[in-house]
Amino acid sequence: MAKGRRKQKAGLPRLDFEYHPRYSPDAQRIAFESNRSRNEEIWICRADGSHPVQLTTFPNKWTGSPSWSPDGQKIAFDSNVAGNWDICIIRSQGGQPTRLTTSETNEYQPSWSRDGKWIYYCSTRTGHAQVWKIPASGGTEVQVRKHGGVRAYESVDREDLYYTNQDGLWPVGNEPNSVSSDSAADDTGSRISIKSTGGNCHILKSLSGRSTAAPPLTIWNTVHSGSGNGLACNRPRGIK
Repeated sequence: MAKGRRKQKAGLPRLDFEYHPRYSPDAQRIAFESNRSRNEEIWICRADGSHPVQLTTFPNKWTGSPSWSPDGQKIAFDSNVAGNWDICIIRSQGGQPTRLTTSETNEYQPSWSRDGKWIYYCSTRTGHAQVWKIPASGGTEVQVRKHGGVRAYESVDREDLYYTNQDGLWPVGNEPNSVSSDSAADDTGSRISIKSTGGNCHILKSLSGRSTAAPPLTIWNTVHSGSGNGLACNRPRGIK
């Protein structure tokens, strides 16, 4: 699969997964991917985990990777609703989704620009994973990277753009200076969260590049609230 997600083996009991959590800009809600409806969809709950509401409904498809618009009014996500992976958006209050990308290749892992005008994503249309962007209202797609890249993140001050690949997290235009050798990042708040190979959560100041380690936990897909006071993450069931 293009996105490297886990695949349930035939004949085994179905496992419940909830992952890719993302805080809303006001830190009052969390969007996440869940198969609690027996299909992978986008859900929203309050910041304390209460009042979960299913946002998308694509029967027999896979939908995930939610990303909030800066004003909290829309959520971008990826889905294989057309067979291949595409970038779509939906109002955070619900409604009819809009499909932004329509190529026959795979487009996934959306991330908004800080001004809400663009959506970055990974595309395989050149034969390799590259960072592209498209106007949030739809329109002409623009290739951002030509030498590989998956998910892109703008710094809070919009001065820098970071992207991830198999070698870590990198600033666009300054590739010799890797920010981290690990693999995941946070697209909200003023910090970037990295999953270390040892299972610890490391936090990078997006401008200083200095990192600190949180207490050792077996977690991944960490994301901070805008205030920095909250942390949402995936953890295996049964681990506390």
